[in-house]
Amino acid sequence: MGTFVYLDAVVVDTPIVDESVASIIADKEDIEMRLDRVKIFTDYLGRSWESFRGDGHAFDWDEVRQQLDRDYERIERTLSKTAQLEMDSKL
Repeated sequence: MGTFVYLDAVVVDTPIVDESVASIIADKEDIEMRLDRVKIFTDYLGRSWESFRGDGHAFDWDEVRQQLDRDYERIERTLSKTAQLEMDSKL
């Protein structure tokens, strides 16, 4: 669950009860838009988890969130490098 790839796959099939979030999560094709969508979904999951925090669950959302944030940063670095290479090749 701690990867962009996993959340990107399940976001479209996950029922979202918050209409303000559901209205902005849609099927996307562009990688940057998919990353933005998954970040919104991650924030939604984090807010949803708050009501369960401290109940002695074996699942640790904060650990998963840290893994996700690292994965998002890795993807953003890769996208930035790719964009820079594309710009350099046009010069």
